[in-house]
Amino acid sequence: MQGGHSGMDISLYRANANKAVARILLPLMEKRGVKLVSFNGGSLRNAIPFEAEAVILVPSAGSRAVKAAVEEEFAKIKFEFKESDPSAEMVYAKVATPAKYVGDKVALRVIKSLLACPSNVIRMSRTMEGLTETSINMAIVRTNPGTIIVHSLMRSAVDSAKAALADRVRSVFELAGAKVSFAGGYSGWTPKLDTPMNKVMMEQFEKVYGKPMKIMATHGGLECALLGAKYPAWEMVSIGPTIKYPHSPDERVNIASVARTWEYLKAVLEAVPEK
Repeated sequence: MQGGHSGMDISLYRANANKAVARILLPLMEKRGVKLVSFNGGSLRNAIPFEAEAVILVPSAGSRAVKAAVEEEFAKIKFEFKESDPSAEMVYAKVATPAKYVGDKVALRVIKSLLACPSNVIRMSRTMEGLTETSINMAIVRTNPGTIIVHSLMRSAVDSAKAALADRVRSVFELAGAKVSFAGGYSGWTPKLDTPMNKVMMEQFEKVYGKPMKIMATHGGLECALLGAKYPAWEMVSIGPTIKYPHSPDERVNIASVARTWEYLKAVLEAVPEK
């Protein structure tokens, strides 16, 4: 299955290719004798997987029925995501008969775990309208000799909520007999709106652009979180040019906005009082 989207689009509830392929595979394995050879999907931990593929063994006598079942389930998925992912498509290809496949019991535990693992918005912010507070993206699935590895990325502005979500994910995979580990975590960054630095930023924005500045929050991972954990007394803001579809194949930047951001940054630096 193919599509395409950024991990920051999690609140748009776009299709996850790993989830879609797992959904198609489960009834084939349970009812039609299909064997799982490999499952690979996603490329970046901070991007909703837009591509996933499975290699399967199909009983020769039931190949037409399997293909029809796949097309029927994919049609349902595409209908469900017709607004967010209208370009989604499915591609078939014949491959040489594999010498090995994943044992039925293990394969079913893998597919059921992929379906059970959360990969969506867990909670929206109650303090800032439209802001995702906690989310998870089941980003990457890789089949290696003797193992299948799943990578998910969890984000939250509330550390305790992220820890609870980690336990939820761990429980899903441990119930399936998998080993679970966590790495690369960082705290959320809670912006402080009423600071001298923000006052300077707003004053200079209005001088440069002739209109009030809008203060917004994003559900992306920012360096401010890492710096703020080490230096909690720092006043920090995050600014930048206009970027669309970050962390996806469609990522692009508005070139003119880069120049505007540079002029604004210079104005702010000139106005920052010496300490």
